[in-house]
Amino acid sequence: MTNGWAQNNPIQHTVKKGETLYRLSKTYGVTVDQILQHNPGLSASGLKDGMVVVLPSTIATAED
Repeated sequence: MTNGWAQNNPIQHTVKKGETLYRLSKTYGVTVDQILQHNPGLSASGLKDGMVVVLPSTIATAED
């Protein structure tokens, strides 16, 4: 059984000035916690312009 996310196809997003984890979560349809799980060591205050953040794919798996 899966958790509903296509874990093998993460998305890489280059952070733009002013973006926040909350904004990324809403843009990509994931939670802030999921973003943090995919980026060990990342914190909301550590998000910087030009940084590449890995996001879980929002494509549901066939086992949902």
